[in-house]
Amino acid sequence: MRRVIIFGAVLAAFFILSISACARKGNEGAKAVVPLKTAVPAGSHAGTSKAAMDYFGAANEAENRKDLVSAEKLMKKALELDPDNENFHFALGHIYDGQYRLEEAAEQFKEGFRINPDSAQSHEAFGMILFEQGKLAQSEEEMKKVLKINPGYARAYETLGNLALKQGREKEAEEYFLRAIKCDPDLVDPYIRLGTLYGSRREFKKGMNSLRKGLEANKRQINKGLSSAGGEEGHIRIVMAHLYFESGEIKKAYDEYRKALEVTPNLIGAFTGLAETSYKLGKPGEALAWLQRAQRLYPQEKRPYILEAEISMDGSRPKKAIEILEKLRKTQPEKSDLVTDSDLMRILADAYLKVGEVDKSEPLYLEALKIRPDYLQARYGLARIFARKGDLKDSMKELEKAATEERSFLKDAQEEKDFAKVRSMPEFKKLVKKIENED
Repeated sequence: MRRVIIFGAVLAAFFILSISACARKGNEGAKAVVPLKTAVPAGSHAGTSKAAMDYFGAANEAENRKDLVSAEKLMKKALELDPDNENFHFALGHIYDGQYRLEEAAEQFKEGFRINPDSAQSHEAFGMILFEQGKLAQSEEEMKKVLKINPGYARAYETLGNLALKQGREKEAEEYFLRAIKCDPDLVDPYIRLGTLYGSRREFKKGMNSLRKGLEANKRQINKGLSSAGGEEGHIRIVMAHLYFESGEIKKAYDEYRKALEVTPNLIGAFTGLAETSYKLGKPGEALAWLQRAQRLYPQEKRPYILEAEISMDGSRPKKAIEILEKLRKTQPEKSDLVTDSDLMRILADAYLKVGEVDKSEPLYLEALKIRPDYLQARYGLARIFARKGDLKDSMKELEKAATEERSFLKDAQEEKDFAKVRSMPEFKKLVKKIENED
């Protein structure tokens, strides 16, 4: 049977993660907490004292050097002197958001638009908190309030695009991202979102075109002093590399991952991407070296260990894969994202099946499908389990679901010894004929 490396799932994982944490930037580049100097252009209003502004400026400096504890204390000092300053509440809300204190952040943003009901920035920031809390309908409502106040508010369109994506409304999301770009051609994230969206549709040319425009927008942001060099570029190049990989241009993907690492050192997506492309280029030793670097730098990240297990499986070392993944399950039992969690279950199931422990394998495939019902590799594995147990009808049912969506599974089934009895079934022959006619 063909061994399917899961590296292609990285694009799917990235696509999910990039819209699920869009209020702040981590290693993979979700939107950052906006520096106070850009989030709050002025800070002062009539009656604001110099002392209050001094505290505000000091809080800004502390936030920019990522000392959020000091930034919070200083911002509170400013608010003691000027409690009705909307911009001060807005700034404190962002500081709370940067510390994952969402409820407290929400209260500050609400206080902002209590003071100024027509504050687009406070409504938008409150809408982002609702997004992070999974309150999608309320977040969407808040963003539409923003656009009533300011029809040209680009980030509101971007967030509406993310909300539409989160709910599977891809065409609507695309339109929102394009409107965001029309309002502000220098806003980088919509280009990245579009590039990822087009990549998920396998519209690679459109995706790369959008990402190149994102690189140009990022340069303009840097020239204006609104973006630090490297951060956004590394993010964009990661997505470009994913698209090259998915389109089969592995060497170009490798080169883009290297560029991402050059501009943003220690970017975990670059390490795992270099591992995937090295492996595809026939360099398993280099692939493992990249994964080991990722594991040292980010011991709490699951994907480098999952990829190492997949390489072990490909090298006919299923016991090593079991050792890696069972240890990972014990040391990091908490859930990650649906792609990572389902990959872990599926690869572990493959490994147990390889060593003949069917009873351990079956529930793992079922768990992978529970997490991700459209996971074809897990469905194919379950079909193998049923075939081994003699449940031929159930095996055929699962195989048909997998092969109808991905033709290569039928080719595998024609060669895999587990399906010897299934191949004699009329339903199997009918499926072969059906797919041959469609092709």
